[in-house]
Amino acid sequence: MTKRPLVLLSLILLLIISLTSVGAEPIPPFKPYHEKPLNGILYPRIGMPALLVNDTEFTVWVDQSLGKPSKVTLTSIFQPTIELKIIDSGFSSNVNAYYVTVVGNAPPGLYNLTVEADGKRYVEPNAVAFYDSYRPLKVVHWTDTHFGVRNLPKHSMNSLLFLSAIGTFNSLDIDLILHTGDVVDAIVSKDEEEPFRKAYEELITLRVPIIMVEGNNDYTAIEKKAYYWEKYFAPLSGYVKYGDLTFFCVDSDTGKIFGDQFDVLDRAEGRAGIGLTHYPFKDNDIRIWIYSENGTLHRLDYNETVDYLLNFSRRHGIKLWLVGHWHSDNSWKYGDVEVLLTDAGQYDHGTSYGGTAEDYGHYRLLEISSKSYSYDKTTTLWKYNITFLRVPDASSPSIALYVAGTEAKTVEIPIVLSKFSENPSLEGAKLIEVRELAGGKGFYKLRVDVRPGQKKLIILQAEPDTEPPTLKVEEIERSDRLVLFYRAYDSGTGVKEVKAYVSEDNKTWNPLKPVIETGWPTYEMPLNKSFYYRIEAYDAVGNKAVKYGYHRVKAETETPAKPTEIAMPSLEIIIVLIVIIVIIAALLILRRRS
Repeated sequence: MTKRPLVLLSLILLLIISLTSVGAEPIPPFKPYHEKPLNGILYPRIGMPALLVNDTEFTVWVDQSLGKPSKVTLTSIFQPTIELKIIDSGFSSNVNAYYVTVVGNAPPGLYNLTVEADGKRYVEPNAVAFYDSYRPLKVVHWTDTHFGVRNLPKHSMNSLLFLSAIGTFNSLDIDLILHTGDVVDAIVSKDEEEPFRKAYEELITLRVPIIMVEGNNDYTAIEKKAYYWEKYFAPLSGYVKYGDLTFFCVDSDTGKIFGDQFDVLDRAEGRAGIGLTHYPFKDNDIRIWIYSENGTLHRLDYNETVDYLLNFSRRHGIKLWLVGHWHSDNSWKYGDVEVLLTDAGQYDHGTSYGGTAEDYGHYRLLEISSKSYSYDKTTTLWKYNITFLRVPDASSPSIALYVAGTEAKTVEIPIVLSKFSENPSLEGAKLIEVRELAGGKGFYKLRVDVRPGQKKLIILQAEPDTEPPTLKVEEIERSDRLVLFYRAYDSGTGVKEVKAYVSEDNKTWNPLKPVIETGWPTYEMPLNKSFYYRIEAYDAVGNKAVKYGYHRVKAETETPAKPTEIAMPSLEIIIVLIVIIVIIAALLILRRRS
């Protein structure tokens, strides 16, 4: 055989290999989207971030409509901008993948992912976290927060607990938060986007990354063809790598687990994993639906569903699943696989099962690595919490917060204000660090000492807060009572207190005692009584907003008189009339004959 055929054969093989390499489509670690994300970036996201150490290559997935990025960076108000080097790219029918790595070293912390393409700038907040090494992680398990914005005491209380949890987690020495669903409360109409948007705006203020999987309450939007979960938080399912450890996010819908997501999850390499899903394995409502060879959906029964999940666990070395939904504490062993349930983060006090009225706002601390895990008992925000009086979004030069708990605590609290001051006004705490950030913002770290049972008010001002709160009051009729439902906001230190007064003559005012419903104070009056009311909202430094109102009992409409009834003749009268008519007729006939 001559050399020419060998050379020709080698060239053909090289061409085949080359074509195969170029033609291969990148395979994303998440289930395809139904709706474009808010910021155009498909992965990593705020609810499914990249967890990295330096000298690590990772992939940025963007919608195909964005085109090829001209620049990819990591941004943080705490650190200088870090530029990422685009090593390679890949394309598929719906998404573009860009393989990137850090140029230099990224200091440990949480970063926004910024992609510049086609003259536009796209920023996904809290999408990339860097660690000093792939070490065991200190983790918070958080679930069933039921965040809401409707005029309901439950939603007001749960939103307060959501804000309190974020402030508390930012002060704990933790590396990661795992949320297993029902982030928001169920929506009743398709246009209820607000709870997803507001929860997203508060999650942005976290200083640690969070991985999230949706619950049945989050899924109520999808039932109405509104994919707000994908828009604001993350893909419906997918996986996140942390060295040799993989976090698997399984969408359990309303108990209906579609099997096609496991085709995506099975792409994950590695032999150690943590599973996240909403429904406990013990819930009889869970069923896996898989596509048969002819394309039809087939539903597994309950036992087959559990076996399927356990087999998936063994394929990927998942020793621990974190779940929610049942609003209680429990754990179950399935051989070498444990399913751990943590109680709800919402207002869900335990008086119905022998607990105390303060038993609400739950979370659990764990330590997780690729080799082992351990966990503490569930704790509550009642035992220790940091509650900001408004969202700490660095939009104001002042802010106030409460630190409270049943145990003595010394905590360090990081705060970012819109203005920098070397000597800010501070009450209730010690300033242990201050530095100027990009854009003239100020970073302040406070140390607070709290005694057992103390609720301590902290006020920090780089500039004095001189503006009063914004106050809205709505009259809501409920059966025999009128509820005065208030919403108070403050862009400065935050709303500290709300008071209500009632008067019959608009001169003498008496305090109106609040009615506590689902942990939240509301003000109520009888519907059948006319009265004046006054609602006052105070911020932390005493600025006041006032709303007056008057409820007037509607005049009753006079009942119209009934029409006069026509009296019907009795039977005897009818018979007499008939006899008279017959007699008259007979006389007329006889007269004619005569």
